[in-house]
Amino acid sequence: MSDEAAVIVEGVSKKFCKSLRRTMYYGVRDLLADTLHLQRRSEHLRPGEFWALKDLSFELRRGEWLGVVGPNGAGKSTLLKLLNGIVRPDEGRIEVRGRLGALIELGAGFHPLLTGRENIYVQGAIMGMSRREMEGKLDEIIDFAGIGDFIDTPLKFYSSGMHARLGFSIAIHFNPDSLVVDEVLAVGDISFQEKCMRRMERMRAKDKAVLMVQQHTYWIEALCDRAMWLDKGGCVRIGKAADVVRAYLDDQDHRLAASTREELSKLPDDMHTPASIEVVELLGEDGVVKDTFYSGEQMTVRIHYNAHERIEWPLFNIRVFHRGQGVLEASMLIDGPEAEEIEGRGTVECRLDSLPLTPKVYEVVIFARAKEGVSDIVPMRTYAVFQISEENRDGWPMRGPMAINHLRQGSPVYVRRSWHFQNGKGSKP
Repeated sequence: MSDEAAVIVEGVSKKFCKSLRRTMYYGVRDLLADTLHLQRRSEHLRPGEFWALKDLSFELRRGEWLGVVGPNGAGKSTLLKLLNGIVRPDEGRIEVRGRLGALIELGAGFHPLLTGRENIYVQGAIMGMSRREMEGKLDEIIDFAGIGDFIDTPLKFYSSGMHARLGFSIAIHFNPDSLVVDEVLAVGDISFQEKCMRRMERMRAKDKAVLMVQQHTYWIEALCDRAMWLDKGGCVRIGKAADVVRAYLDDQDHRLAASTREELSKLPDDMHTPASIEVVELLGEDGVVKDTFYSGEQMTVRIHYNAHERIEWPLFNIRVFHRGQGVLEASMLIDGPEAEEIEGRGTVECRLDSLPLTPKVYEVVIFARAKEGVSDIVPMRTYAVFQISEENRDGWPMRGPMAINHLRQGSPVYVRRSWHFQNGKGSKP
């Protein structure tokens, strides 16, 4: 990787308006002001406007891969459009040294009534290439895209995957010094994605710069040297890809847990059922109530109930869910009842000796049934939320590439295991 900057972004801000009518009105005013060389205060927001990006600065060096992460509405797409010249910044400057290639949307810049071949020439002309240069690249572009005879078919008949194939092929074959791509690994079949990545790896070897927006942070950590975390139009953090991705995922988990707790606080009480659950507490090994645990830690679920009538042989059931998927269950339907009967207020506890869970946000779903195990005395719903942190990382080997990211986004259950080769030769890394 070279120290020479391929793209420089300094103090860039971009605002948009939520109202179409106001957008058109402001556009006419700004055009007139520019035509008459009148000064306008672009640093201030007018009614209905918001900052899509605010005071953003960074450099992309030659040979470097920079990943961009952030929630929806963070400003990622706006940044790509600014870099590609589709929109202009209201404040700051962008300097692109050399030719910039871009794949920012499926079919961005394509004309639906032109054929694939004709669109190749149009895109080449936009990038400042001569017809001779385009003709020299034409066969390679068509072959890489793999769309066959459809190259002479109008683009309005292309599938989204064919759009993506042609767009990516055009972007990389015009020999850009820098390439910006948006979710390129989310389109096309597996073989085409692998072909794209091999070609992009060749770009890295040739000291080309790549800026990649990708929702799957696994790819950001796997491919990028650095990462930038955007939120609400600003840069939260920029640095080593693995560190930024981990911080971003932590933040997303905290937001999800807070949002779920807020929703739980708005749920009505179970006052019209034989029993109701008033409070659910999650306790650590020291008996202290908390909402963050580490993998392998003991957790006790303490249920404060109110039986509005005499209930014989109550059967409580606890299930742990992650994003709607059940991962653990503790049930008196399996383990047997503990009390012959309950009436009034009381508590029941279930101790889970070890949580075999990976770092994620989990929901505790509880219901209770009468002795026959059929009729509900407490309806099923979520009563608590907890997180598994990375604190007990010594419990995992963590030797492989992207191990933390894989734990964060892979299976919610971690079972201790060991690997052994029975045949062949090899050595430990």
